[in-house]
Amino acid sequence: DEMIRIASRGKDHRSLAQAYKIKGFLHVLEQKIEECLAMYKLSMEQAKLANDGYTLAHVTGLIAGMYQDKGDFDRMIQYFLEGLQVAERYQVDEMIAFLSNCIGEAYSDAGRPISVSLPYYKRALEIENRIQNWQYVGMIWSNIAKDNMLSGNKREAEKAAEQAINYINRKADRAYVYATVTTDIGEMYLGISKYREAEGYLLKSLHIL
Repeated sequence: DEMIRIASRGKDHRSLAQAYKIKGFLHVLEQKIEECLAMYKLSMEQAKLANDGYTLAHVTGLIAGMYQDKGDFDRMIQYFLEGLQVAERYQVDEMIAFLSNCIGEAYSDAGRPISVSLPYYKRALEIENRIQNWQYVGMIWSNIAKDNMLSGNKREAEKAAEQAINYINRKADRAYVYATVTTDIGEMYLGISKYREAEGYLLKSLHIL
């Protein structure tokens, strides 16, 4: 609230967009959905005034994530796609990659086949490889591994898991992303009944967390 007060006095649209985004997220944690949407709307209005495409796309993605938590797959996908369009319009590569990966995951959560999600994963991979963001490249490959497992493509799932490990080991700081990827790979190996491999990765995740 203090940030909003100061930024309003100085007509600092970019800071106002950030403040309303944070306040909206706090309302999500409180399960106050209507208040959250009101704050996100204000954030997007200020982001437009600041010509801040990153925040505009990010807030749209946060709205999608909120519907993802509620299990409303149609709205989730709708908002992720809208966020991607915003990121493309403002040419914000980081958000294009982030939202493309989110859309791939969203289609997977909604039960769509890998043929639908894979083009979005590949787009995210192209950007993250270019900027050498290796841990997120590993995370995307782990999503591809999971989707292949769900589609019954065991060999492709294992190949993608190998890629995921290769990339996260390039920057193996054992942080949250590393644990997330090794958890996903453990779940993938469970899905194809390779229990020894699954246990190894899940124990590694547990140790990190």
